[in-house]
Amino acid sequence: MLNDLSTLTNEVWSMIAEFPDYQVSNHGRVKHIYRNGREYILRPWLDRYGYPTVHIHRTTQRVHRLVAQAFIPNLWNLPEVHHRNRNRADNRVENLRWCSRRKHMRKHHIGIPIVCLDKDTYELLNTYDSAAEAERKKGIPQRSIRSCCTRENNLCGGYRWMNLTDYNEWINEQKRNHAA
Repeated sequence: MLNDLSTLTNEVWSMIAEFPDYQVSNHGRVKHIYRNGREYILRPWLDRYGYPTVHIHRTTQRVHRLVAQAFIPNLWNLPEVHHRNRNRADNRVENLRWCSRRKHMRKHHIGIPIVCLDKDTYELLNTYDSAAEAERKKGIPQRSIRSCCTRENNLCGGYRWMNLTDYNEWINEQKRNHAA
């Protein structure tokens, strides 16, 4: 769907200032417009931090920054783009906002509840208010725990880690699958 050239509902395209033959949409899609008028939606990949990223003229560009630069005024020249719902893959303009580095770090490190699961059975072992609390109690670096919570490979320190909201969604999906 994301690579389909059909227009999404209320999708607006804007030229990327540094790359005039590329456009970014308010839904977080990026396309290349060739000289002959043909258009191609770029296929993003996740960088090592979990951000959708594209190549444009031999440079690596994070999609959320392209969307913010095109659609969100940065009146105070703030350096960081924050995902309001903390989902790095959700690059819709309404989910993004400019913020200071300090505020961005504070938002990402405080109060994201996480769960610790058995690596084999996925049995819930414990719930923590934050990765910092899990680090204090388990001795596993919070950076590693947070990284596990944003990747498909969620194994770290002999445990599986998930954000509490992702875990609850996963549990509900398991219940639906067993009910069917």
